[in-house]
Amino acid sequence: LDPGTRDVIFPLRINPILVGPGQPVHADGARTLLATGNFPSIGERRGVSDIEAVIRVGTDVYRHRNHTGDLRALLRRIINSFLRARTEDGAFASRIPAEAYSLDISAGLNPASVQRLNQLRGVIGLATAAPAEFFWFEFARDDRALEEEIESS
Repeated sequence: LDPGTRDVIFPLRINPILVGPGQPVHADGARTLLATGNFPSIGERRGVSDIEAVIRVGTDVYRHRNHTGDLRALLRRIINSFLRARTEDGAFASRIPAEAYSLDISAGLNPASVQRLNQLRGVIGLATAAPAEFFWFEFARDDRALEEEIESS
């Protein structure tokens, strides 16, 4: 792919497929077609999709329990434990749980009208880390060792 073509398609949020000498075929970029909104990079979207799936599977066994404060507290503990472990693994923008995610499965989200619909609602906010999509290195000659050697002579 020549740089001119890349300059045309990349602003359209299309990640060019590249093949370089000694490199595997790879996507040069981490963007999705969604430029704004939640999780606009491939890594963020995949990470959130994985978290969604794990929470859905991990809480599915509790679907037929009575909707009580105890059930909400149990789900809060389960989900919080999982998100805390992901935080410690470095999955979010911070390793501090209060900065990495928020979790609300309160009675305020689950009034009688929601319970009559046989629903239990929760809101999970995730502070995903943006990808390091491009690396820019600057190389310069470092003469410190030479200068130290000259000074010690």
